[in-house]
Amino acid sequence: MANLDHKLCRQIPETAVSADERRTLESRYIHCDESRIQVLGEPDQKGTTQNWMWVYLTDEFSGSPQMVLFDYERTRAGYHPVNFFLGTGFVGI
Repeated sequence: MANLDHKLCRQIPETAVSADERRTLESRYIHCDESRIQVLGEPDQKGTTQNWMWVYLTDEFSGSPQMVLFDYERTRAGYHPVNFFLGTGFVGI
C-alpha cells in the first residue's frame, strides 16, 4: 500500500507539493514525527527493509491551514527534517 502511495505522490505536480510545503512552513509551529514502514516491491530493496515516513502537520493553533505532509525516506536520519526546514528560520529542530 505504501508503495502505491509513493507512486501516486510522485505523480503530483511539483508546484502543488511546493505550495503545500510553503503553506506548512508559514506556520508558527509544526508537529513532526517519523514512523517505520515496510514497503514491498520497492526496486533495489528486500521486502524486509525498513523505510521511514516523516510526517509534518499543522493544527488549529499553528496559524495556518490544517494539513499533513508525508515525506517518504529510506532512512531515519535526522538530516531529513533538517533539510525540510532548511532556510525557513525554524528553531528547535
